[in-house]
Amino acid sequence: MFDIAQTDSMVMHVVLALGGRELEFRRNKDAEEARGPRTPIQHYSSALRMMADTIGGEDNGQLDLDAVCTALYLMLMYEQKYGDGKCQGLSNHLVGASLILQHRFKDMLLQLPAPSPEANRRSVALTRRGYDESGSRLSLYSARLLVWIALHDAAAASYGLGGQLNCALHKIMGALDNRATSGISSLFQPLDSFERLHRFSNPLYRSMWADTYPQAELLDDVENRNVYALLGACGQLRFMIAQLANLFHEDDSSSQHQRIAAVDMAIQQVGWKFTELLEVATELSISTDNSHRLAANIRGIVPHYHAVVLDFIRLTSFSETLMLSDRQRNALREIMNLAFQAFKHEGDKSMIRIAWPLFMVALETDDLLHREWVLGRFQGMSRFGKNLDRAHIFLKEVIEAQNRLGRRVDVRERFQSGEVGLFVI
Repeated sequence: MFDIAQTDSMVMHVVLALGGRELEFRRNKDAEEARGPRTPIQHYSSALRMMADTIGGEDNGQLDLDAVCTALYLMLMYEQKYGDGKCQGLSNHLVGASLILQHRFKDMLLQLPAPSPEANRRSVALTRRGYDESGSRLSLYSARLLVWIALHDAAAASYGLGGQLNCALHKIMGALDNRATSGISSLFQPLDSFERLHRFSNPLYRSMWADTYPQAELLDDVENRNVYALLGACGQLRFMIAQLANLFHEDDSSSQHQRIAAVDMAIQQVGWKFTELLEVATELSISTDNSHRLAANIRGIVPHYHAVVLDFIRLTSFSETLMLSDRQRNALREIMNLAFQAFKHEGDKSMIRIAWPLFMVALETDDLLHREWVLGRFQGMSRFGKNLDRAHIFLKEVIEAQNRLGRRVDVRERFQSGEVGLFVI
């Protein structure tokens, strides 16, 4: 990213905005953003103007899509961490990302080759390094950034924001796979299509560095590939649950039951696919530190699968008793076990990766000690971003309300009320 920033002023402006705002927030999280020349907000404003000119310009047929994706991804990070309390900036960027995907990437995605050694050899890491005259090939780098942006969009969809990018991606990739574009299968089976894009981007680092790529890094990439595939699958499951929540207002109960069953089956299929990884996570000892990257990734990624289970059951059994099922208790236990381990080895900073799983634990657990521990972690995380600070405030309010009312509080309804500061984690 920084290499691209050194030759693209739009990307450099976002890098300076994000880095500068990070320093400001670390010094005083309650201070207003500094105004004036060469301040983070000024760099960010410049980047926004340049993005609008780049996308809307007359001579946009030969866009540097690697640079556009980089700037867009960094802007999403900026808005998620430091954006307004209504998440308006984040929502606008996600809508913009969806439009760019449909208008600039559709043809490239439709030509995405099936995974094979030959396809890997013909792929290009960056368009600027292997640009063909037609400009029709998707770079490995842009593909990987689309994966990351889709994860942002899926997370936002959990709170009633975003979702358009994943809908567009599934529609395009579904056409690539010659699948039906209507019915339950098209609504709730995006996992294979997303995995195809993710797998296409896998050779990125070794393609970028070629013969200079260290063998240790190459082996490390292969070792961690499966756990990152789980993260991508969890993002898609999270999006599917958000879509299910949007459809719950319909009166057709038989259709609802079918959709619930489809999402539940998808969750179970991911569990079966990654059974070995989930079992290793259960057996991982706290004595194994995070110097081994796979151990750190297991602690930072596997909790997301269990959070998906909690989110699904909370949605589909919302009005039922607060008594927890065995499935919920297992998910809570697995998240807390891995969270304790991660915190022991790396402190509050390691909690950022599992902020959403911890958020779900705080909402669902009946263990007061666990709930207080999670709230303590959110208090510690609040110094790393406005979204985490707002999440901490929101959790305290919702937990107090659930205790007072003796029932669950609808998080999505609270977000739509306009009475709380919005956030995405």
